[in-house]
Amino acid sequence: MSLNKHQFKTYYHGTRFENVDSIQKEGLKAKQWHPQGAPKGVYMGDLETAEGFGFGEAVFAIDLPESQVHPIGIRGDWAMVNHDISPLALKRVK
Repeated sequence: MSLNKHQFKTYYHGTRFENVDSIQKEGLKAKQWHPQGAPKGVYMGDLETAEGFGFGEAVFAIDLPESQVHPIGIRGDWAMVNHDISPLALKRVK
């Protein structure tokens, strides 16, 4: 079964400047977000939410099939995937 473009959605991941080089070389790694039990994953959301989590410093865009993304209710349009994201799939937008 092949996916069509309409089944993909753009998500955003905000970060600090000091993480940009590593992300561009290695991609986004699924890791434990919070020691009190938040699921292991890569967290992302709408542009405004990602800018807030990245302190307005750097933002990457990721196009993913909606079937791979799990919505979570932290704040805004926030979601996560439980796998790494290749640097080839990322586009720096800020």
